[in-house]
Amino acid sequence: MSNMQLDSLRRIVQEINASVSLHDSLEIMVNQISEAMHVDVCSIYLLDERNQRYVLMASKGLNAESIGNVSLQLGEGLVGLVGQREEIVNIKNAFKHERFAYFPETGEEIYNSFLGVPVMYRRKVMGVLVVQNTEPQDFSEAAESFLVTLCAQLSGVIAHAHAVGNIDVFRKPNNSPTYKTFQGSSGAGGIALGRALILYPPADLGSVPDREAEDISEELELLDHAVDSVRQEIQSLDEKNARFFDV
Repeated sequence: MSNMQLDSLRRIVQEINASVSLHDSLEIMVNQISEAMHVDVCSIYLLDERNQRYVLMASKGLNAESIGNVSLQLGEGLVGLVGQREEIVNIKNAFKHERFAYFPETGEEIYNSFLGVPVMYRRKVMGVLVVQNTEPQDFSEAAESFLVTLCAQLSGVIAHAHAVGNIDVFRKPNNSPTYKTFQGSSGAGGIALGRALILYPPADLGSVPDREAEDISEELELLDHAVDSVRQEIQSLDEKNARFFDV
């Protein structure tokens, strides 16, 4: 890759690492890639394991109304082909390909060239990243390498969102109960029952709305009280730990 591509890669990775949510990471990715590669479209499809579909979750170039509403079955369309093969699909004229699936709501009828890269984590497909251009063209090996590197970064972000239960982008409101599944590494063989402790709860400070304080003095007093409470809790934990290790 050229120095310019390396600089773009470094900048995108830094912005993703600084993002506070999966949604922000996806938005950063599609916007920055389209700018760095000078492509007309950059989209990210995530795998909804529950419904076994690839859902369009972010896009720069496709109609905004299609985001979150367009989805493909496993193996459907060129996106499904990328996931099925678990490899890059680089096509000069996408419309002529037998696996092409057209969704009018996306507005993609004007885009010919297609480059799809699987987002893989530990040999498991998490999604598909796609770039498109109006002009029929074969994307270069440098472009492929650029996207493969970014997909490796994105896969870690998606995996972390799964691990902390913060990937509810596919859930629809209903009356059925919701269950969460967590995966971990065992420390010893056998079966055990117990309570699970989430070390990194899905807190999202970016979702807290900004509000103008009506009484600054009262807000400062509440802050001081909260800080004192935390200090007391930390001191209490220290005392408990000291008794626990006192032999």
